[in-house]
Amino acid sequence: MSWLKNDILRSRIRDYTFEFDKTFEDDLLSKDFYKYLKANHNNDSYDFLKSTKKYIKLGPESNKGAALEIVDKFIRHNSPSEINVDFSSRTRIISTIENSVSQNIEIPSNVFDSVYFIVYRELRSDAFSRYIRSEVFYDFLQEKSDEYITQIAQFSDTDTSYKSAITFGNEDFCQTTITDKDIKLVLRLSEDSSSWQSIKSTKKNEVEKSMYGYISKKCYKGPDNFNIKLAKFTGILPCSAREAIYAMCDGSIGRKWDAGSVRCGDLGFIDNEQDSYSVSLHDHYASISKLLSHRSSVVMNTIVYDSVRKCYSSVSKTTNAFEEFELEGVKIKFYCGITFYEISENRCRYAYVIYIILVTKIHEIMFLHAMKKKAEGTHQGLLETIELSRAKQFQKPGGNFLKTLDLFEQRYPSKTWDINDL
Repeated sequence: MSWLKNDILRSRIRDYTFEFDKTFEDDLLSKDFYKYLKANHNNDSYDFLKSTKKYIKLGPESNKGAALEIVDKFIRHNSPSEINVDFSSRTRIISTIENSVSQNIEIPSNVFDSVYFIVYRELRSDAFSRYIRSEVFYDFLQEKSDEYITQIAQFSDTDTSYKSAITFGNEDFCQTTITDKDIKLVLRLSEDSSSWQSIKSTKKNEVEKSMYGYISKKCYKGPDNFNIKLAKFTGILPCSAREAIYAMCDGSIGRKWDAGSVRCGDLGFIDNEQDSYSVSLHDHYASISKLLSHRSSVVMNTIVYDSVRKCYSSVSKTTNAFEEFELEGVKIKFYCGITFYEISENRCRYAYVIYIILVTKIHEIMFLHAMKKKAEGTHQGLLETIELSRAKQFQKPGGNFLKTLDLFEQRYPSKTWDINDL
């Protein structure tokens, strides 16, 4: 009957946000999370974070030995607990520490910061996000008091903030550009919150897969008072974030990652110099079911790079602003974005978020099943796309998709977005 207990527990903690930082402060939570990580062969990253935290607390008189220990254990190639670090960061860290030791000068306290940021972000966004939705975590909380839960979590009305953030009207789908609001929404939905429920919970003694899926706990109201459901798929890919963008934009490979896509044709390019972001235009046809007509739309797309979050984000939104394009099938409105987060030269994490306007009411179980299939199809399609692009040595493709990124990087050498300002 543990499943029944866990269902009761889910209701009890539904509106609580569990904080990753508490794993460093609470011994019981730390031990349980570490046991979960070890079962999934992912504890080295957590060990690195804890060692780095200890290093930062040490004074300059004592930190040299600790810095060398971190390098020898986690940073050097083929070290016992080697973590994913890009080549330039690895080289810079080793060089800085070895030069400081040989010259007997103080090692900068921030020497590990760039790697710490990425490792921390990935553990919080990926492993911890899965852990707090797993049967392992529910079992851990079963005998815990409400007082204990409030020590490791915060009550948060995230549904209210999400409702405000995702409020789009018909005017938002009549524009000729992708806006800051659109980009902020993709970046915000790509992060974790208590508004997401997992499509599948990890059972006890079950090893995590390299992909995961979520749907929003609630329906929201959108244009014309239609219901909106949010979906998000995340996973790890065996390539860099830049290579993933090149692979995704390669028209000769096709849209294997876009499960249900029937056709995506080029309709042109708009350089919105005054509106900041250029967009590529294409017609998009999707198959929902063999029994239903194809869904069609004119879609705008732009690709940007967030220099603080270290991620590429491809943002797409339908538009009714171009009446000259006549489409077949049932016209729909949708909004989506896929973000690739840098980890190393051969590893990145993606978050694919979809803002779905449901013209007809759909049963929760049917929607859950449809999104589970789409999550699996997206991940498998991305893996196939990566391998096909790898065979071409990740050659940069031409076309209007990447042209938007080229112009963005020319105009904005460094840019980030405040996702709370929505």
